[in-house]
Amino acid sequence: MSQPVQREEEIIKKFIKERPATPQFVLDLADKLSAIATITPAGDVSIERKSSIKDRIAAITIARFLGYLLRDRTKVAIKAEISREEVAKYAGTDKFVASARLKDLKDDGLLDSPSRGIFKVRSLSQAERWIDRLHEKYVKKRGS
Repeated sequence: MSQPVQREEEIIKKFIKERPATPQFVLDLADKLSAIATITPAGDVSIERKSSIKDRIAAITIARFLGYLLRDRTKVAIKAEISREEVAKYAGTDKFVASARLKDLKDDGLLDSPSRGIFKVRSLSQAERWIDRLHEKYVKKRGS
């Protein structure tokens, strides 16, 4: 590796801080999210609390992401990516509303779209931030 490239990687590692996806940290996030959304071994997501469409869609995408991160522990091959059609089905809305809210969540920094109609959570830190927000809004204020 050339000297400038190596130096660049060192600077990036020093500057960009992402919480490590330790198994315990991911489990803690999954535990917190489970009051709002759960996932089956097939990757189907259920919403456990009444919430806005945008928040349901955030919870759905995060549940799939955490399911993917837990795949080695659960021995279940859940995909991190989720289609617009799957989101619409799990959120109980049509694909046009799902598309609009997915775009909102992408603009808000939660999601990336690796290809047309496919979405995934951008980072673990974004997932944590949204889980905290959802938990505060739907669990703490309404009681467990």
